[in-house]
Amino acid sequence: MKRIFYIIAFMFLGLLVTQLVHAALEIPTLHLVANRYDVYGDSFVWQNWRVIHGVGGKLLSLAGLLTGFFLGRKFWQILYVEKRSGQPYW
Repeated sequence: MKRIFYIIAFMFLGLLVTQLVHAALEIPTLHLVANRYDVYGDSFVWQNWRVIHGVGGKLLSLAGLLTGFFLGRKFWQILYVEKRSGQPYW
């Protein structure tokens, strides 16, 4: 039970990190388009923004969940099975 909670917590952390990455990419892009709409308003990216945003957001979320799952399993192995917690050897 503890292992499952640990892995789920890592998956949640991965999801949160990817949401920050999503915001870090999207906010400057939208700011650029909104301020220079006369230049970027007819661009391919802006015309297909719903598709790019939807697919990109879902792919980022999936990547965060998968990364959290694999890192949760790996760090569970290191900390609880191998008992390597980074303590000095002396």
